[in-house]
Amino acid sequence: MQSCSSSLLKVSYSLFLCLSIFQFLSLTSFLLFKIAITEYFPLLSTFPKSHKGSVASLEDLQHLSLAPNPPDDCVISLLVGTTATNKSHVLRMRWHKVPCASGLSSSDAQTLHCQLLKLLPNAKGGHEVMRQGGSSGETIVNANLFKFLSSNTSFPRKANRVKLIQRKHGWDAVYLKPYHPIREAVKFSRYCQPQPGGSFHLPPELLQKYPVLLEFVQLKVYTAQILKALEDDGNYALQPLAVKQTLDDLREAQVLAQGNFGEILFLVSSKNMYSMVSYPVSYHVDTFQANKASLENKICFIRTRWKGTKGCGRGGAGANQYVWALLDWTSGHTGERRRAYLAMGGGSAQRVTDNVWENFLLSRE
Repeated sequence: MQSCSSSLLKVSYSLFLCLSIFQFLSLTSFLLFKIAITEYFPLLSTFPKSHKGSVASLEDLQHLSLAPNPPDDCVISLLVGTTATNKSHVLRMRWHKVPCASGLSSSDAQTLHCQLLKLLPNAKGGHEVMRQGGSSGETIVNANLFKFLSSNTSFPRKANRVKLIQRKHGWDAVYLKPYHPIREAVKFSRYCQPQPGGSFHLPPELLQKYPVLLEFVQLKVYTAQILKALEDDGNYALQPLAVKQTLDDLREAQVLAQGNFGEILFLVSSKNMYSMVSYPVSYHVDTFQANKASLENKICFIRTRWKGTKGCGRGGAGANQYVWALLDWTSGHTGERRRAYLAMGGGSAQRVTDNVWENFLLSRE
């Protein structure tokens, strides 16, 4: 294993004065802390296409570089990769000693898991089926595939049959157009290997019920502000477009929420799409919705396997341990106003037309 050099950066108190408005989740200890920064050089500037969709091999593991463990008094460990052209990237920024996440009971974690499963799209049978980056791995005929095919898919109801053609990293679906007088074949090539999980928006009521979810949103805002401060100090320019996107979301939320701390986080959350990942992820390249720049926020839950779970989930925690991850990234504009309306306590029964939105904002003044 290779090792990396490490430096220690102490961040001043003034850097975090702007964060004090969010101190309602017992995170006051984060106002003054140390960040352990590990720099790794050189970082590959291009992703090897041959790795896409495959799992890590023994040879890959033997050539890994290990970042040193941060000192005990560090709240954040930041791993920075630098390319041959001296362009820096955030490889990982990890928060340590996070109160709500570390204090989550096993029963609450299981209940949260069940609540999030209910948010997965029914049309996909609780599976991710259109990932194009390679994370779903190579195709295989298994229970996940049959479970997906037995659910209500987007294939035409009147189609006599659909032929699936197996490729290494995806499935081609071929069928005849059922509503066309001339026989014409259609090939749909966007299905990956079905894997348990999927994408959804988090409703405000779940954010209220589980402090760990509010903390999850809060730490994304903190992360963007810290990376911006490092950039302003001239140390690094780390993912500036992604940082700007998160800070823009924060500013819009502050204007709409008018100082309501809870609503600020609800509104920031409404700007994001969430994913639940419960399978070992292969090498992949992420492409976020609408090709927007985004900080990807991630938390992994590790619990002893319970009734209803199979295998190791995402894996990596040892025997009898089930791991699942919650991720978020910047969402597209579709439905954005309705999500903001719900985040600020608007009724859920009506369409959020221009008049409804304007009257709602006027009623809050």
